Parts: sequence; structure tokens; C-alpha cells
Amino acid sequence: MCGLVCRLCSDSTLQQGYEHSAHDSALLYRVDSMPGLGWMLKRSIFQSELEPRWPSHALGYDWDMWMRMDAQRKGRTSIIPDVSRTFHFGKQGVHLNDYFHNLYYANHKLNKVRAVRLHVNGMEARSYDDTLTTEIMAAELLDHTIDPCVDGSITTNRVCVCVFVRV
Repeated sequence: MCGLVCRLCSDSTLQQGYEHSAHDSALLYRVDSMPGLGWMLKRSIFQSELEPRWPSHALGYDWDMWMRMDAQRKGRTSIIPDVSRTFHFGKQGVHLNDYFHNLYYANHKLNKVRAVRLHVNGMEARSYDDTLTTEIMAAELLDHTIDPCVDGSITTNRVCVCVFVRV
């Protein structure tokens, strides 16, 4: 099992960290992807692995898509916060317009708590996996025939875990 040494990067943004879904400024997640906004990694990883092969514009895809490829990630995980520390402020760009920005980025929750003591204990792979397994096993199975967007279909006193499956 990999500990923190198998981390690709730490990120300051939770892509799904909206006002209604992100609440704990100290909570961290370990994810099997390269998040892409506000990240940092070890200089040695950048200089020895990434910089020599950094994609040119001629390849037809952006650096963030390249960073998410298995050849760069090499099975390493990233650490992301429940509440983002950075905000995507650009409303215009090659892949962005006002509509997309307002739909996707405008409602992201931004941390406003000073001097947060992050929950770094348990970020090692085995500990994190054990905790995640315990939470999944304790979760109540939701009825997939009930619309989760209807008020009252999911109560706040239940333990709910969302699992994203790679397809």
C-alpha cells in the first residue's frame, strides 16, 4: 500500500464543492485524479517527469487533460479540500463563456475560515481506504426509484456516501 509518498499533488479546489455540498473547511479527500485548479506538487516530480514532456499547443489538448492521463499520474493520488481555497474568476476564454462560468463556477463555496487546522491524519492510503470502506458499509442504501431532487427524499440525519465509478 502507498502512503503519502504516492501523492501526485495537493489541490486547493474541490470541483464539486458547491455552497450546498461543501461544509467542512478542515476536511480533506484523497482522489484518484488530477483535479486541476490551484494545485502544487514536488519540484522533483515536475522537473524529472513532467517538464521534459510538457505538451505543446500543437497536440490539440490542454495541459490539464494531459496531467489527468495515466502516463503522468502513474497511479498516484491527489489531496483536495472539502471547501475550496481558490476561485475560478475567468469568465471568458478558449473553453469558457459567461453561461458555463455561471452554471459551473459561480456557486462554488470558497473558504472564509482563517487558520484552519486541516484533518491530515488518515490521508495515508490504507487508513483512508479503511475509513472510506467503513463509511460505505454504514451508509443506507438509497432507493433509486425516488427522485433525489424532491424535497424530503433524502433526509439530513442519514449517512450518505456518493461513490464515483470510472466508466
